[in-house]
Amino acid sequence: MNTRISVALDNTANGQQCGREVARSALSKMDPEHISFALLFASHPQPKQVLQGVCEVLGNHIPLIGATSAGG
Repeated sequence: MNTRISVALDNTANGQQCGREVARSALSKMDPEHISFALLFASHPQPKQVLQGVCEVLGNHIPLIGATSAGG
């Protein structure tokens, strides 16, 4: 069994765009057919929008686990 990871970072001011860009960047380095799950750690002032953007790109077929330091 092989383990492969991809890391991406984005600091776009718009949270939803930031989420889309970081997800696209991470996925561009992977084979989408063999992704078991995604991890998202966000310290963006718009964490809900970041999550929305990431989910737009990942869709419903890649489980997502994550946390934010933004609170509330």
